[in-house]
Amino acid sequence: MSDQQFGDALESLAKLNQIAPSHAKVLKMMHQVYAQAEDWEGLSRLIPKLHANKVMMEAEIKLLETQAYTEILKGKAELKNADALRDAWLEIPEHIRTMPSVQQVYFAAMIDAGAGVEVEPRLRELLSRDWSETSLVLYGCIPMPEPAKHLETAEKWLAKRNRDGVLLRLLGKLALRARQLDKAGQYIQNSLDIEPSVEAFRLMGDVLLQQDQAVKACVFFRNGLLYASNEAIAQVEEIQGVESLDASLARSPLAEMNV
Repeated sequence: MSDQQFGDALESLAKLNQIAPSHAKVLKMMHQVYAQAEDWEGLSRLIPKLHANKVMMEAEIKLLETQAYTEILKGKAELKNADALRDAWLEIPEHIRTMPSVQQVYFAAMIDAGAGVEVEPRLRELLSRDWSETSLVLYGCIPMPEPAKHLETAEKWLAKRNRDGVLLRLLGKLALRARQLDKAGQYIQNSLDIEPSVEAFRLMGDVLLQQDQAVKACVFFRNGLLYASNEAIAQVEEIQGVESLDASLARSPLAEMNV
């Protein structure tokens, strides 16, 4: 294992596991090999043994399951094959499939594979019980066959969330798809007033272009680029500030005291 020879290590550990199937040290080392080799399917098959033999705590097992099955879904997502994703999803234990973060990975992969319409009802149901920006953004990525109805469905969320900048941006995007340009412009402007974003600036530019207002559209595209560059600068300055603080702490008397 120390030489990164994971195949050889796993072969030896498999033989040991046959001799002593419940040996905690062997099982823990097998877990380490699978994790370091990023063999998530092998690790998923090992998890029931780790659980049955109490090699790890319940919380650690759940965290490990979540990681393993999330990585398996991400691997399948690269194939952009909806059938392979469905098969992988059915292999995931029910208590993991109900986790919003795992569902979001599956929904994103299915949308990318061209099966967004299939998961739309489940994504909508997830939003109804566990509202999140990630799920909302995913919902806006689904190309529904009837854009106007898609917009009507999403507009129902406004009753409780009329000051949600991300929701307003989503509604603007859906209204643009439905060719309801005036409504799209209103939603997007409201979103910009509450929570400016690069996408909102771009969407407003797209709306104005379709309204034959090219000069105004260019202003919004330019503002979007400026906003993106300012965000990038702010992130760099924040990172530099943290690094400077770390360096100062390292030189401080507190560091010498091992506080």
